[in-house]
Amino acid sequence: MAMLKYIQCGILFDGQGKKPCRKMTLVIENQRVKGIETGWKGSESRPDAEILNLRSLSVLPGLIDGHDHLGIDMGDGESEGMQDPQWRLLKGVKNARAMLASGITTLRNAGEKHNLAHHVRRAIEAAWIQGPRLIVSGTPICSTGGHGWFLGIEADGPEPVRTAVRINLKTGVDMIKMIITGGVTTPGGTLVRTCFTEPEIRAAVEEAHLAARRIGVHCYGGPAATWAIDAGVDIIEHGTFLTDDQLDAMACRGTFLVCTSGVMRAAAEAEHVATFMRKRFRQVSEEYVGLLRRARSRNIRIAVGCDTNHGCLAEEVQTLLEAGYTPIEAIKSASLGGAELCGRDSELGTLEPGKLADFIAVEGDFIQTPTEALKNVRAVFKAGVQQIL
Repeated sequence: MAMLKYIQCGILFDGQGKKPCRKMTLVIENQRVKGIETGWKGSESRPDAEILNLRSLSVLPGLIDGHDHLGIDMGDGESEGMQDPQWRLLKGVKNARAMLASGITTLRNAGEKHNLAHHVRRAIEAAWIQGPRLIVSGTPICSTGGHGWFLGIEADGPEPVRTAVRINLKTGVDMIKMIITGGVTTPGGTLVRTCFTEPEIRAAVEEAHLAARRIGVHCYGGPAATWAIDAGVDIIEHGTFLTDDQLDAMACRGTFLVCTSGVMRAAAEAEHVATFMRKRFRQVSEEYVGLLRRARSRNIRIAVGCDTNHGCLAEEVQTLLEAGYTPIEAIKSASLGGAELCGRDSELGTLEPGKLADFIAVEGDFIQTPTEALKNVRAVFKAGVQQIL
């Protein structure tokens, strides 16, 4: 017999953009959304149904983090990346659980050494540990000595870059990640310094697309951004110093922008972070609201990511609100936006019939006070199953 659940919701937002409704019932059957009904339905409708009372809470789609690293914590990425693989794996297990508890039901892992995310994903799918559904990007592709070299595969020249993509594909990645400009945590140079040539970037994009994989690039701006957008890259990560022309090109091509503002704010004030890094984090943080205002005016596709500020997607939503996004737009970026980013919007991101029943229940009215509500997650469901946190 099919397993039927009636979730009685105080407020229900299905994630499609319509106004949230009060006193609704979310119907789940066999891990998927069966439908949404007006009023609180109970055993009188189906005596065999399981009834869950969330009448005092607001229910919305599970959050989707579009950029984080399970085995790296906020701060000095190089020292984190050089830690023992076993220690980083244990850290990844800890962080996966914390992310799930924060309401993140799907995570796009944006790069790890030693196939860490593959192992954590396998353990989650086997129900050995708790964590979000993982979309794995594998090992980042870096230039020799370029930003992130301590986490990635170093490759120089179009053919070695193609080989690096193929090495990732061999491990069963869902997406490809490439680091094409400088970064906040790397001493020397600038954030928009190019780490790869145009032919190298184009080779990576071509190879990823030949394998039907999307490719995201760590990129703050500069010439590399233009080369990547023109080559057809799917995702620009960070993007703080993108020009209007580059944003126009992204809008034309449908390129995603992943906002990672929260970690910039947090790290700028963190005492354990090196002084030069704090200055750079602050520099990036001060630019984010303006970038997002320009992105919104062009209808650029937006997703959000915690990027080592684990489980803090509420901070990303707050930045979107400051940039002029409506509460519904901001929350959609943290749910449907992430699903579209990963090419999983047919299964995830909204509470529509036929989709997997990933949802969270929060305390408070998440439309009136979205940031505070998202900090008060009271229940997390993945594929219709409540997680024990």
